[in-house]
Amino acid sequence: WHKDTFFSDRTVDMYSLFIPLQKTTREMGATAMCAGTTACLNADCDKWGMTMYASVDKGGTGALMNSRLFHRGSANAMPPESGVDGTRVMFYMSWAEAPTRPNANRTNARGERKLPPAGGTYAIRTDQMGRTLPQLINRSWSRLSYLDFWSASRGWNFLEVALVKFAADDDEIGEFNLEDIMDGMEHLLMVGLTLLVLYAFMSERELHHYRKNQQEQQQRQHRRQQSKQKEQ
Repeated sequence: WHKDTFFSDRTVDMYSLFIPLQKTTREMGATAMCAGTTACLNADCDKWGMTMYASVDKGGTGALMNSRLFHRGSANAMPPESGVDGTRVMFYMSWAEAPTRPNANRTNARGERKLPPAGGTYAIRTDQMGRTLPQLINRSWSRLSYLDFWSASRGWNFLEVALVKFAADDDEIGEFNLEDIMDGMEHLLMVGLTLLVLYAFMSERELHHYRKNQQEQQQRQHRRQQSKQKEQ
C-alpha cells in the first residue's frame, strides 16, 4: 500500500484517474483503494476492511481518487486454466488544483502560498505544463504556456514544478533531468551575458554618437554667434 502525495497545508489538492482499457476483475489485479485514508500517515488497509477495487465490466470506466489516498496494484491471480489473458492495461492521469482557479484557497492559515504536492510523477511533457484541462481540450494555449505566470487562467508552469521536484530531491522533471536543466541554465546564462555585453557596447556607441552630435551642434551654434557678432 502507498499514497502518491502526503497531506500538507502548503500543497493544493491533486486527483488521479485510473481507467482500465479492458474488462478488469479483482483476479486480474484491479487497482485497490483504501477508503478514508487521505489524512492517514500509515494504514493497515488489509485489516480495516475498507478496500475498494477498480474492477470494471468493460474498458473506459474510470476510478477517480485523491492522490493522498492509500492504494495499490493488486497481484494478477488469474489461473492459467481459465483461458483468460490476465494482462491489465490502464490509462492513468492526474490533475492538480490550478493556481488561478476562481474561489480557490491559494494560501494556508499562515498566509503561505500553496504549491503542487511532491510525490507526483509529473510525467507530462514539459511543453504541456502550465495549461489547464479546458485549455488542453480546447487547444487554447500559447507556445509559452509552460513558462506562463502572468495569465489570469493558467496551470502550474515548468519553473514551479521544477522547484517542487528539486525540494523533494527528485531530479526528473518531465523528459528532462537535473543535469539537462543545469546545462540549459548555463547556456542561458552565457547567452544573457553575451547580450548584456552587446547591450553595453551598443549603449557606449550610442552615447559616443550622442556626445559627438552635441559637440558638433554646440560648435555650429558658436560659429553662428560669432558670425552675427561680425555682422554687427
